[in-house]
Amino acid sequence: MMRAIPIFASFLLVSLLAAGVRADEKKKFPAPVVNELLTGWNGLAWGETLDSFKKKFPDAKQNEAGRWLIGKDETLATVKVTVQYTFNKKNQFEMVTFVPDDEASKNLQRKLQDEGVLREGSKGSWTSQGVTFAIGNIGEGKQVAVAINARFKDPAAAPAKK
Repeated sequence: MMRAIPIFASFLLVSLLAAGVRADEKKKFPAPVVNELLTGWNGLAWGETLDSFKKKFPDAKQNEAGRWLIGKDETLATVKVTVQYTFNKKNQFEMVTFVPDDEASKNLQRKLQDEGVLREGSKGSWTSQGVTFAIGNIGEGKQVAVAINARFKDPAAAPAKK
């Protein structure tokens, strides 16, 4: 019976290698989550109203920065995150911010590149169909991820006249 586990483990490893799967292999961009980000997040479509969001997530609360939280952790490509939903002046869903815990925030970019959410390279960000996904540094080596849909972004304020 003692030999059954090593034999099974060897069989599993040989099967995975034969199938072309490696445990340490990076996933290629774009991962399936990229398609979800192109349409919105967590079943909420880009441009959907704040009222619709509140119906979908009745326990949601607005934080001090004006962003909405649903009250439970979510997952972005195996990384546990707190998600902040942002709505424009017309109360349309325009941006989502993914905030990992302190430890995960230090290597978020590498983790998302390994999972195929970011492109390989120094920044890894991407833009497609009006959606931009990028990593932001928030100080002390910590990072957050942001997805924003340009079609629903509030226009920049006109510069003040002198």
